[in-house]
Amino acid sequence: MTATLIHMLDFRAVLTISVLIWLGSLTVLVFQVQGWWWLGLLPMLYECWLGWHLLHRGTCAPSLTVVPPGGLPAVRMAVLIAARNERAALPKTVEAVLADLGPEDEAIVIDDGSTDDGAAVLAETFGLVWSGDEARAGTGGAGHRLRVLRRPVNRGKASALNDGLATTGADVVVTLDADTLIRPGALGAMRQAFTADADLVTACGVVVPTTAERGWAARIFTWFQRLEYRRSYAWRLGWSADRCLALVPGAFAAFRRTSLQAVGGFAVDSLVEDYEVMFRLHAAARERMRTAVVADAVAWTEAPVTPSAFLRQRRRWFAGFIATMIRHRRMVGDPSLGRFGRWHLRLKTIDIGLPLVTLSVWVALVIHALGGHVSGLAIAVVVAGKVLHDLILHGAADRLTGTRLGPAGSAGRGTTLLLVTDPFIFQPMRQLGAALGCLAALRAQAGWVPQRSATGRDRPLTGGAGGVTPRGNPGPSPTTGAAQGVGDPSLRTTLEPGWPSR
Repeated sequence: MTATLIHMLDFRAVLTISVLIWLGSLTVLVFQVQGWWWLGLLPMLYECWLGWHLLHRGTCAPSLTVVPPGGLPAVRMAVLIAARNERAALPKTVEAVLADLGPEDEAIVIDDGSTDDGAAVLAETFGLVWSGDEARAGTGGAGHRLRVLRRPVNRGKASALNDGLATTGADVVVTLDADTLIRPGALGAMRQAFTADADLVTACGVVVPTTAERGWAARIFTWFQRLEYRRSYAWRLGWSADRCLALVPGAFAAFRRTSLQAVGGFAVDSLVEDYEVMFRLHAAARERMRTAVVADAVAWTEAPVTPSAFLRQRRRWFAGFIATMIRHRRMVGDPSLGRFGRWHLRLKTIDIGLPLVTLSVWVALVIHALGGHVSGLAIAVVVAGKVLHDLILHGAADRLTGTRLGPAGSAGRGTTLLLVTDPFIFQPMRQLGAALGCLAALRAQAGWVPQRSATGRDRPLTGGAGGVTPRGNPGPSPTTGAAQGVGDPSLRTTLEPGWPSR
């Protein structure tokens, strides 16, 4: 009986339960129903339980530093860099990639209808010769393993990545954002991981937010995001141990080429192509999906440093997340997908409404406190308990990631202060961005936005991890396994993907 009830909790059922809890919270908020303010503690308890579960599972994850046994032939890698109007960032990004490539590897830059001269600058810098819409060098020279593909019409990032994917025969393809700067040895670490495990389908590196802005506000905002990113790797360890990892950040991710091509590549109609493709990879692999987080594959990427840019980014991310969940709704509760379908996707369905619930709860508590319906002492106890819990949980997560990742992405000696202020400054910002994403998904309005200011594009970045200071402009049917949703009008979202405007 219990198993039957659990199996019935598909996407619609779980979403309905989440909406009912949200409406209950709103009822408490609007009508100030005395004695029911504790309803707002439910999402807090859910977050607490999930955090500790993932932290526990993360301690069971295998080592992130992989050393393949001797005698195995190294896999061939192709680094795909999709770019649009990235003249300032591309040369340094490409220079770092070329310095880290193996003798059989290649780098492919796909210029997606740029209106600047970034492609021409690359060709001149690395001695490439144009032949039609492709530039490459002969043997020898700095750019002999570099190709540039120029597309006169802008068709979006996912489409650009697919074009690059179609031109390579490498064993593993690495996606890299044009403003992401890899640390020396990062590609070698990825190569080792895929060489050591022939069943590994996808892996992610360690992406560290940074900024070129010099103002204190931009620095503090970046530190909060470093703390968030570093914490997220503890959760990814847990999901990976459960074989439920659903996100490898496209800023620095690696895929087995044959697996990626088998599911049709990246979805050109998705706002979050790196997240959406993982659903199809899981559907194709069933319970055999192998993922990894590679500790030594470190890269810096530029983060939004103003509240407006941050909210636009999170709005797009969350709208894309909702669209992906709706597109692949039949996977929720599917037992053939193992824990990914039975466990992970049900939790992700709950997460659709969680930001709205959490915001409603905090507003309700404030209103009840001001109205005298709940004692100030009770509110203080709730807030103090939440802050203390976050300090303990996130401190434990930071210790786990420190053991596995080392100092990469650490916020430094100010971590404790960031943890104390995070629930009052950064978490509400994240929840507001996600709530805006919910509204954008309902209104079918979202798009790509710039993450860096015009003044910060050409200034050198500081604060790199691992003793390296980055330069330039670096920077975060559903069960068939076929490319369902890619070009399928019945499942296509009406949100329009694109590129950041400059």
